[in-house]
Amino acid sequence: MADYQAIIEEQKALLKAQLEKLSKTDITKLEEKKAKLQTEIEAIDAEIAEVLEAAGIDTSKPKGRAGKAKKQGVQVSADALKKRIQAADGKVLSIRAEGIDTKCVRALVEAAPDVFKYEKGTWPKVSLKK
Repeated sequence: MADYQAIIEEQKALLKAQLEKLSKTDITKLEEKKAKLQTEIEAIDAEIAEVLEAAGIDTSKPKGRAGKAKKQGVQVSADALKKRIQAADGKVLSIRAEGIDTKCVRALVEAAPDVFKYEKGTWPKVSLKK
């Protein structure tokens, strides 16, 4: 019985060693393939840049916010705005925090100055008049 146990343990050790050897060779093969593909990609990027430069196309990225589009706020109706203000804690609604379009709110305030009160600022607010 002890002989079988020893043989089994020996076979387990051999299988573990083979498994480790296979996994190490597989990993190295994959790493080599990755490095080869990265160099090919870099070469292709360089070719693309040459073609674009020869065609006179500017490939530089815009700096700052010039290339980014502004996020458009949600446009709301007067009734929806009233409901949002009434549901607000302090009965004052921060327009930017709510993601509402500022121009839309200003137009509503100008159309109904007896209903809404607009507070200018970096974070404009709107409330209901009493």
